[in-house]
Amino acid sequence: MRPVVAISRCLLGEKVRYDGSDKAVPDLINAISTYLSIVPVCPEVEAGLSVPRPPVELVQNQNGIISVLGKKERLLDVTPQLNRFADQFCALHPTLSGAILQNRSPSCGNGDAPLFSANGERLRERDGFFAATLRRCYPAIPITGVEQLASNAAFEEFMAEVNRYHDQ
Repeated sequence: MRPVVAISRCLLGEKVRYDGSDKAVPDLINAISTYLSIVPVCPEVEAGLSVPRPPVELVQNQNGIISVLGKKERLLDVTPQLNRFADQFCALHPTLSGAILQNRSPSCGNGDAPLFSANGERLRERDGFFAATLRRCYPAIPITGVEQLASNAAFEEFMAEVNRYHDQ
């Protein structure tokens, strides 16, 4: 049985981004699909958000609580929908062995999703909402952003990590 890896649907060429575009990386997907079983995932679409949709971002309130709010429409709060979907995803995929996610996404960012204060000040980078849930559900799972797989060495290291995780 091949290891199972979640991959952002926009990386697979699906036009699911907030603006209706994709971020297709066909060479990477072809290389991966030879060795891994792929579970396509777009947390925002699968949580029920439309395409296109208003852009969202991570916002931390004065109490330290992080939500996913509309970039221009702060009253738009998609946090509950994303929470439900992420928890369901983990329950449905107990054999997940890794994830390749879209960089800087408020859902999928791998340590590089911008976090803002309630007044719009950029605070720092962190995991996107879905990526953070994956880390909570699968504490040792290898997760990477697509940009981190640009070199052959990085690709081979990620594949080795996925196989080690799968074999435990």
